[in-house]
Amino acid sequence: MPDGGREYDDTEFEGIELEEGASLSLAYRSVVALPPWLVSRFDRPILSLNLTETGFIPRGGNLNLFPHLQTLILDSNALSSASAAALPRLEFLTTLWLNHNAVDDLPWFLSCLPPRFPRLSDLSLIGNPAVPALEE
Repeated sequence: MPDGGREYDDTEFEGIELEEGASLSLAYRSVVALPPWLVSRFDRPILSLNLTETGFIPRGGNLNLFPHLQTLILDSNALSSASAAALPRLEFLTTLWLNHNAVDDLPWFLSCLPPRFPRLSDLSLIGNPAVPALEE
C-alpha cells in the first residue's frame, strides 16, 4: 500500500490485535515504518507499542500517529543517538526502552528527550555503547 512513496508489507500486520491495556506488539516483524491505516484498525487509542527487533526507523516511521502512547519499546533496532533523537514529540510517553541499540552520545541524546517526551519518567538504555556499565 503506497504512502508517500513508501511501501508497506501488509502481511506483517496480519492477525495483530490490541492486547489487554491497549498494548500493540509488532515485535520481531519487519516493520521499518507504521502504515497510517494501522491506527484506524482499532476502536481505542494505543497506549503501549512494542517494536523490538523490527528494523524500525524513527524518521518517517509514523509514530506521530500514536499521540496517546505511554510506553514505547524500541529494543534491538540498531538505533544511533541521532536516529533515536529523531523520534517525534509524544506528549504522554512515560516509558521508553531503547535497550541493545547503538546510542553512543549520552549527553547529547539525553538533552533531546525532554522536548520530545515531557512526561518521561522511565528510560532504559541497557546494552548501548554510551552506557558501558549497563552492558550485559
